[in-house]
Amino acid sequence: MTTDELMFKLQTCHRKWKRDAEEGIHKGLNYLLIREIGNDLVRWTDNNKKSVVLAKRVFAIIEEALENPSQEVLDLIGAGFVEDTQSCLYHRRSDDPNFDPDFFSAYLPPKLLKLWEELIKGWIGVQTIKEWRELG
Repeated sequence: MTTDELMFKLQTCHRKWKRDAEEGIHKGLNYLLIREIGNDLVRWTDNNKKSVVLAKRVFAIIEEALENPSQEVLDLIGAGFVEDTQSCLYHRRSDDPNFDPDFFSAYLPPKLLKLWEELIKGWIGVQTIKEWRELG
């Protein structure tokens, strides 16, 4: 799957992303769109079952792209989606001890989960976003 094919599939998951694509808001800027998708998922998924279904659909498409990815696809997913989504989760409701910043981990398919964990560990040597927060 190419980066454009990945982005096309992701855009079809939600009317906002499809509208943005149709209006050319992110034309040629896949990193900005995939970053926005991750940020939207974090904002929309606060124990909302409908949003969890959307997140699972996005994760399944990304997992499919990770089957035999080119370096370009891997970079887009790693730097564009995973790192930015982790950062958004790190900052999301950081003052709320009841909010689990690692809740997405339960929904990630195997290849995406492996990349998710490798990036967290590579940044600061911890396994979870919660541990990252504790480092301050």
